[in-house]
Amino acid sequence: MKLLAIDCTTPTAYLGISIDQKLKIATIEAGHRLTDSILAVLSQLMSENAVSFSDVDYLVYTSGPGNFTGARVGIAVTQALSLAHGIPSVGISSLQLLAQGCYRRQQAVDVLAAIDARMGEVYWGCFHLDESGVMQAQGAERVSKPDAIVITNKRKWYGVGNAVENYQDLLSEDVQKLKWDSIYRPEVVDMITIAQSKILAENIDRGIALPKYIRDDVAQKKTNDKSR
Repeated sequence: MKLLAIDCTTPTAYLGISIDQKLKIATIEAGHRLTDSILAVLSQLMSENAVSFSDVDYLVYTSGPGNFTGARVGIAVTQALSLAHGIPSVGISSLQLLAQGCYRRQQAVDVLAAIDARMGEVYWGCFHLDESGVMQAQGAERVSKPDAIVITNKRKWYGVGNAVENYQDLLSEDVQKLKWDSIYRPEVVDMITIAQSKILAENIDRGIALPKYIRDDVAQKKTNDKSR
């Protein structure tokens, strides 16, 4: 199986090609012409590994939440390549991606992923390791004030994400006391792991690549609740 991965949710864009479990990676520092840079570096990466778009089975992208502008660039490139070459795409939550990386580095099976959502809020989600070695969401991913993050102390949680640095004094005591993974950037190896699991389970969206707007989902839910 050949997978092409694109992540632009942080200031550094990550590109990768997985060829039958062998992974090749390239990075790009974000700039004003990120789209052009992605296409150029991607072309070079594919050329160096003798891969053409007709060889690619799936495009893998990070749907967010995260850097809104960067995520849109990555998704736009994925959309364009998917439509131009008829390649299906697999979207991955950036929170799930961080949780997967925390498991790989720390062997943590219960992970709280929490990142700064700006405006004094945090994107967060709780994840548990399934039998196939992939972190799965335990409930919906959310956006809230830092002190609204809820975990159960019946599990041995590990934290990952920059919420603990940016909002440490505002987090609950239980969350502050967690062990936190100091690495919270997306990594292509974890994108591939999650994508392969989704593909095998046929848990992929056959439609166009789309961003994940948690804040908009929450706002819509609140509006619907008030209308009842």
